[in-house]
Amino acid sequence: MAVDALNFLYNVLLKLRFWTDVNMASICNGSIHNSEKPYKCVQCKKHFETAGDLQGHHRIHNDERPYKCTQCDKSFSTLGCLNTHMQIHSGGRPLKCTQCDRCFSHSGSLRRRMMMHSGDKPFKCT
Repeated sequence: MAVDALNFLYNVLLKLRFWTDVNMASICNGSIHNSEKPYKCVQCKKHFETAGDLQGHHRIHNDERPYKCTQCDKSFSTLGCLNTHMQIHSGGRPLKCTQCDRCFSHSGSLRRRMMMHSGDKPFKCT
């Protein structure tokens, strides 16, 4: 990658306030496509593969919720969360348990149901 292109990328990231300790050499040798996570959140130190993922993550810290539900007054930090929420209004339950006929709108609910069938108890009482 040319030095001018690296300087341009550095300046763009600085302007977006998402620049952390990205190792420019890792961008040059293609490590982003090797499951490395060079983008680090300065607030919680979590790492991300892309600048876009880091940008979306920053919404959590800033309590930014640009995705608004058209049916109620709720808003969400990601489009995926809004889409999952919209199933509450539509009554959609696209996730079906393979062991019984129950359907769910949230993957966490389906996971809990599957653990019930398998008898898996990953949590211990304290």
